[in-house]
Amino acid sequence: MSDARGQARALTVLTPVARGRTPDLRKTLERLPPGELSPLARLPGTHFARFAIVTDLGGDQLLFSSTFDVHPPGYLGEICSRMPEEADEIWSHCDGYPGTADPEGFVQYLERHRVKTTLFVAAYPDATLDDVRDALALRARLAEFVAPAQSMTPEELQAAFHERVLVEPRERQVVRSG
Repeated sequence: MSDARGQARALTVLTPVARGRTPDLRKTLERLPPGELSPLARLPGTHFARFAIVTDLGGDQLLFSSTFDVHPPGYLGEICSRMPEEADEIWSHCDGYPGTADPEGFVQYLERHRVKTTLFVAAYPDATLDDVRDALALRARLAEFVAPAQSMTPEELQAAFHERVLVEPRERQVVRSG
């Protein structure tokens, strides 16, 4: 399957923007908050997602692209249920959009406009979003540990490594290994 690699999945949806609505759609997309405040951050298992307006296909198109974990079943339904207001604000600029008040119609609309992914590359195909976040947190703890570790005795180094690196200081949870 070309839209899958390991447990990671790719989704590409290309919907036609209604004539004359591109400027309003652009403003809507520009108002979306970035990072953890983004409505896309509410979608479970989403590694990466973005909207873009494509203007050279004989008519403007809204591109939605996402890489997500296979575990959240019904990913399109998750979009409908977890970010309904934003989905309506965005896709209401597109021809034939049924709205999130009709969840089945919403999913069918996006499925109808889904583009088959013919090349999908996942940097960590077997890592879930939580695995990636855990690894990034471990890397940050290691980076903070390096400078103070330079002047420690072997005993201090071992104790500090267990306290600051292997155990999350804030929550005191042991980092998974393996």
